[in-house]
Amino acid sequence: MKTTTKKHLPKVISCTAVIAVALPLMMTACPVHAQDKQMQKQSSGKNVRIMRNEDGTYTEFRRSSDERVIERRTYGDRPGGGGDRVLRMSIIYRKDIHGKLRHV
Repeated sequence: MKTTTKKHLPKVISCTAVIAVALPLMMTACPVHAQDKQMQKQSSGKNVRIMRNEDGTYTEFRRSSDERVIERRTYGDRPGGGGDRVLRMSIIYRKDIHGKLRHV
């Protein structure tokens, strides 16, 4: 069994002090970061819809907060790109004065 001598005592106290200060700081930072990500997901998820098409492409519909503009983006896989997605098509629809969507 190893015993702590007087010359090792300051090192033990300084290590314990660092752990006692750093551990609570690390534990409080993690939930805040997780809550921020969750809030971003919720805020953008309300106005975004993503569909997977039969040919493997993805279509994303984004709606503005005032519901006057809708943007449709279609993403496809890059040929030989290892799963990278590239924007294939982007269409913007705006509501006219009668409330009908018109292609811009």
